[in-house]
Amino acid sequence: MASTEKLASRRAVEKRPYAPGPAGHWLLGSMQEFRADSVGFLLGASKTYGDLVHFRLGPAHAHLVNSAELARAVLVDRADEFHRSALTKSVFGRVMGDGLLVSDGAFHHRQRRLSQPAFVSRRVEAYAPTIADLVERQIAGWSDGRELVIDHEMETLSLAVVAKTLFGADLAEQATRVTAAMRVLQEEMRSLFRSVVVLPPWLPIPQNIRLRRAVRDVDAILHEAIRARRASGRDEGDLLSMLLAAVDPDGEGTMGDAQLRDEAITLFLAGFETVANGLTWLWYALATNPEVERELHAELDANGAPGRSAAADAQPTLPYAEMVVKETLRLFSPIWAFNRAPTSDIELGGWKIRRGEIVVISPPVLHMNPKYYDEPARFWPSRFGRDAGRPAPRGAYLPFGAGPHVCIGAQLATLEMSIVVATIARRFRVELVPGQTVERATLVTMCPKEPIRARLQRRGHDTRAS
Repeated sequence: MASTEKLASRRAVEKRPYAPGPAGHWLLGSMQEFRADSVGFLLGASKTYGDLVHFRLGPAHAHLVNSAELARAVLVDRADEFHRSALTKSVFGRVMGDGLLVSDGAFHHRQRRLSQPAFVSRRVEAYAPTIADLVERQIAGWSDGRELVIDHEMETLSLAVVAKTLFGADLAEQATRVTAAMRVLQEEMRSLFRSVVVLPPWLPIPQNIRLRRAVRDVDAILHEAIRARRASGRDEGDLLSMLLAAVDPDGEGTMGDAQLRDEAITLFLAGFETVANGLTWLWYALATNPEVERELHAELDANGAPGRSAAADAQPTLPYAEMVVKETLRLFSPIWAFNRAPTSDIELGGWKIRRGEIVVISPPVLHMNPKYYDEPARFWPSRFGRDAGRPAPRGAYLPFGAGPHVCIGAQLATLEMSIVVATIARRFRVELVPGQTVERATLVTMCPKEPIRARLQRRGHDTRAS
């Protein structure tokens, strides 16, 4: 009771419009609940309180945005008033250095300007045949009735795509080592984000040692790729070639090896983990929504024979497949939260937020808001069709963020997902093995808590031998 009275007194003194009544429970108990189920906690808070919800994460004050208008204000309209939070810099900086996911201000603007030519539409679309070829290789050994682990298959495929498009390399022999390192990075960064106190990275504690070893494993691949490409001087048509050749138009030169490494590992991690989880959820959604699967198959069957080039499946001749990707990223957004910190005391939505406090923008929270989406818990790709009715306002759909920090690889990620779903679904149904419970785990991205087991069923119209 004394603690509650103290909090109430503090609110009165600060003149900060916190929600009345049960809000004290959120302030006192939020850290434990957040650690147990981050997305569940944020969804619960958003349903109970208003457009901006205050809660505590250990000693830190956090403010959850539950409004498309406010999300857009933070990420786009008033983006120059916000930086990455100290927590983000402390955790991600240990792995990504000063990469685009961590940097801010003039330095971020320079790096974005140097990196952007690698992600123009013409360059991204040129990767379609490469991605299609890698999907074909991945499923070459698949057969009717085979059981597989969806997450493992999508991780292997995503690793192959990011290695080829980023470095022009084949990491098949190193796949086990790399995916193991990625899992360690996910687990340890998740643990750091949920810590009441984040200890400095130089302390020789087990967590820091595990993290350093995982980073070292990934770095070995990145540094070798950078060294080899600098030595050859050739443009191999991959993203690394573009980054090496990028010259600042303001005369500030090119990227050095250290910054190239930071940008490369940022792209590597984002391109691998985010897409792998997005594809895993996509197959789960199709397997649990047969009416959507049937409509997707009808579109695929009406647009070419089984031998159709998979690269063509990335083109807008398959609008429903594109809607399936968009709806997957809405209902199963791999990125479950962005956070920002105001650079000075500000007012947002009638609330006073102090410099350095955390503003949390959660795509699942916005994507599940009934103000913006009819039947938000339903997997319904047609909501993104031209005749679907009311469109969601700007700021209500944020699978890749928005504004100056929007994911630079968003177009490449959606291209990859579109090619993968069209190529595989043309030939196979992916059925869940009965008797398993699928739950989410909020690591750095939102992934299944346990591996998802599935069984392949070859579709009748595909006459290829099993």
